[in-house]
Amino acid sequence: MELQSLLARLKEKPDPALLAREAGEDPDLLEGLIQVVRTQRSPVRYPCTKAVRLLSEAHPELVYPYFSDMVFWMRNDNSFVKWDGILTLANLAGVDWEGRFPPLFPQYLDLLRDPQMITAANAAAGLARLAVIYPHREPEITRRLLEVPGVQYLRKGQPSPECGRIMAGHVLDAFDRYFDRSHSQGAILEFARTQLSCPRKGVAKKAAAFLKRHAAL
Repeated sequence: MELQSLLARLKEKPDPALLAREAGEDPDLLEGLIQVVRTQRSPVRYPCTKAVRLLSEAHPELVYPYFSDMVFWMRNDNSFVKWDGILTLANLAGVDWEGRFPPLFPQYLDLLRDPQMITAANAAAGLARLAVIYPHREPEITRRLLEVPGVQYLRKGQPSPECGRIMAGHVLDAFDRYFDRSHSQGAILEFARTQLSCPRKGVAKKAAAFLKRHAAL
């Protein structure tokens, strides 16, 4: 699709899910979505990054040729671009026949310590997928997730214990996705028990459900 035509369509705020489906059948549209993110600084980028992320969930092999772009997204100063890049890279790791993801592991793990809780939460979700794709990295991934309660997250530039509590819930979600494959089940269950007394009721309920699911109460 010609770039100007695509930009005009994006100004009408199209459904990213529809864009993803169309891009899966039209390589030119996929290329156009990538080009918009490369060349534009306005919010028209956001439906593009979300569409590419959604496409990577269903057909990562179609997005894999743009692996370098996804690394750039992950490092982007814009949070919305960054978050979609984080999740898309984890999806692409499943079809990484060129072995391009492993060198990124240290940087990806460090996202758990990003002051912005949503960035760390997206990294936790991605790491749950990576623990399955790279089982030999699971102990390291689990160890870093278990360190999350010691991380200080910020809200409006100030330390936010509440963000830390929310993040603990995201860690529980991550563990739930690969618990049966983990070599550190005891430590994970202990983490879940500590969250039973979390002041954020939703996290405490999530911890109780996690423990019930894994027969540890």
